[in-house]
Amino acid sequence: MRICAVWKGGGLRRVPSAAALSACTVAAVACAGASPAQAGTPLQHYDITADYVAGLSSGAAEAVQFQVAYSATFKGLAFFGGAPYDCAQDNTVRAEDTCTSAGPPPNLAQLYTVTDQWSSAGLIDPTSDLAGKPVYEWHGTQDKTVAAPVANNAAAFLRHYGADVTYVNNVPSGHGWISPLGPVPCKDTTTPYLNNCGIDAEHSFLSMWLGSVNPPNGAAPTGQMIQFDQNLYSPGGNAAAVGLGPHGYEYVPRSCAAGARCRLVLALHGCAQSTSTGHVGDAFIDDTYLNQYADINDLVILYPQVSSADKGSNPLGCWDWWGYLANDSHYAQKSGAQMSAVMAMIHASGG
Repeated sequence: MRICAVWKGGGLRRVPSAAALSACTVAAVACAGASPAQAGTPLQHYDITADYVAGLSSGAAEAVQFQVAYSATFKGLAFFGGAPYDCAQDNTVRAEDTCTSAGPPPNLAQLYTVTDQWSSAGLIDPTSDLAGKPVYEWHGTQDKTVAAPVANNAAAFLRHYGADVTYVNNVPSGHGWISPLGPVPCKDTTTPYLNNCGIDAEHSFLSMWLGSVNPPNGAAPTGQMIQFDQNLYSPGGNAAAVGLGPHGYEYVPRSCAAGARCRLVLALHGCAQSTSTGHVGDAFIDDTYLNQYADINDLVILYPQVSSADKGSNPLGCWDWWGYLANDSHYAQKSGAQMSAVMAMIHASGG
């Protein structure tokens, strides 16, 4: 998908700002030569009534952290190939071993103790807010990136606090987001990590969250993909300093842009899956199958982006779920740098 260009034969355009919506409508015309958003392009405010979060891999670990740390805000969670909350405990070795596939699974008793302490201290929302929250977790039997015991403990952690967890762990899929639009065969683990298993996982978790959903738009999405400046929402006005890219993206259906009451889904890409990853490009923001549901169900989809520019601590552009950012030991708490930046994006959008 290119800036302001016809996407898959139809209506989705990426435009610099809401002010440009009229200049790049859903008519089947290409806006050749259109440029990306300029520095300072803000998010627009919509009538958002509820927030939800979903993610893959590092984005799954980060999605879990958002749901636990901001349990009063997020009304539901979905994740593919993830780990328990604060699994790494600010330790890179533990992240690479305990929280993936090389070592013993996470010590849940230890994680419960830390989580309870943080909740009591107000560093995260009360764990009681997790009770009854709908959670959808997917772990493929061919996923060698995150070991089954790690994924099992992720489900156990959330159930410990009363979340209503649906755990799909019997499909021979690799490590990837499961989508009918995925170009990767179900059993494989390969770029762009969007796997087609002939299963509409999005219908499953959206139905859990919302109670029921209308069928997705079967044609090209008809809303707008807005590119915005992530510096505006980052601590100190510097997205790069907290590992974020200069631009994020937000898919806005026509109904939401026109003032309808809508809900917001925060969608978090995995490692090597941001738009700045050359061989992946726009795959995640195009093919999660969320935009198709958004059109028919009044959903705004927020796609913040991590930068892969740091070739030292974060060369793959992963979310900070293990503490790679210098001077941010609070990364899993509400005050964490990336958490704070993304929450500012959500609030700016009306969430």
